[in-house]
Amino acid sequence: MRILLAGQAPISLTSNGVVVSMLTFARGLAKAGHQVTIVTPDSDAPLPPLPKGVMTVGLPGVRYPMAPDFPYVPKLAWRGYEDLLGEQDIVHVNHPFSLCWTAAELAHEMGKPVVGTYHTLYVEYAKDVVTWPILKQLAGLEELERSRRYANVLNGLVVPTRAIANLLKIYGISHPEPEVIPTGIMLDNYMRKRDVALLRKFKLPTNRPLLLFVGRMSPQKNVTSLIEVMAQVKGHPSQPHLVLVGDGEHVDSYRALAKARGLASCAHFLGRQPKEITNQLFGQATAFLFLSLTDTQGIVVLEAMAAGTPVIAADRLGPTEFVESGKTGYLLPADDPAKLISAAVAKTSLLLEDKKLHDKLAKAAIIRAANYSVDVTIKHVIRFYDKMIKHHIPYEKLKK
Repeated sequence: MRILLAGQAPISLTSNGVVVSMLTFARGLAKAGHQVTIVTPDSDAPLPPLPKGVMTVGLPGVRYPMAPDFPYVPKLAWRGYEDLLGEQDIVHVNHPFSLCWTAAELAHEMGKPVVGTYHTLYVEYAKDVVTWPILKQLAGLEELERSRRYANVLNGLVVPTRAIANLLKIYGISHPEPEVIPTGIMLDNYMRKRDVALLRKFKLPTNRPLLLFVGRMSPQKNVTSLIEVMAQVKGHPSQPHLVLVGDGEHVDSYRALAKARGLASCAHFLGRQPKEITNQLFGQATAFLFLSLTDTQGIVVLEAMAAGTPVIAADRLGPTEFVESGKTGYLLPADDPAKLISAAVAKTSLLLEDKKLHDKLAKAAIIRAANYSVDVTIKHVIRFYDKMIKHHIPYEKLKK
């Protein structure tokens, strides 16, 4: 099978969850003997390692200050690549933006089936960009319409969790019927092993518990609440430290907040790190804190679990699919910010105090994460692609 994966973020941006998903799909499909072409905006950054059977194409785009990681790619940039699209058995788009719109349009013109993944809650993210209430509503409505248009150009729709499938129905998106396929993880990449050299490299303590967060430094990830949780547990006898991996437009304000809350010596902002380094950090933590309210999957949750790190997460959307509260970690009430923080403080303190409980949850987390290995999820992906190819409906009939 020949598959083209299209995305709006450069494939070199390996800290981005959608890019991680595309790379995971590509590697898993190649391992299963399929030919994969990844098309994204070009970048001067080095490409991640890719196996035989995966080819990359970088298209020229225009970068904007508001969203430098997601360049606008005009239709003209596809000139010369029409034959490449024509060689594919199926096209899989991963964003409802310029590069992917054109990929879908050209694929339909050539009679190829097009599937897409709904990775991100664009409706909620758009509301966070503006401050005036009426503009929030308008931004949300605009992204809701974009989400509906995105679904309408697809032969098949993939979502990472059942929670997102249910949410799309609330959005009024019922066709195509969502196929739930989480992004799998490569289990061999994660290990629970204290790496003193790694910790020293980042000037992290080697004899104190670490509370880890991996993700973009943005309001959508609820980083403010993470800092408040740390402010309330910093006095614990075990003397925990908070480690935050990732970057974003708000990182300086979060640094300032951490300092104002008295965390200058125990909150460590490591910035964006290579994926292999991030993978190692998962195994260094006592707990993984993830209080995001908008993640469709939160692949970092599975990665932490695979490394034997219990997850403390908000009981909202993606993480609810993977974290078994009280067994592999804890899901916390998410409707009230104060209660969410209070619950996170309580569960974090519990894991810091009770090693036997921590180790029990850690072992269960590793077993649970194994259900979402790439080897398992890619089989589902291939079955889905086969179905879309076999029962392909031409776009003109699809529109009706």
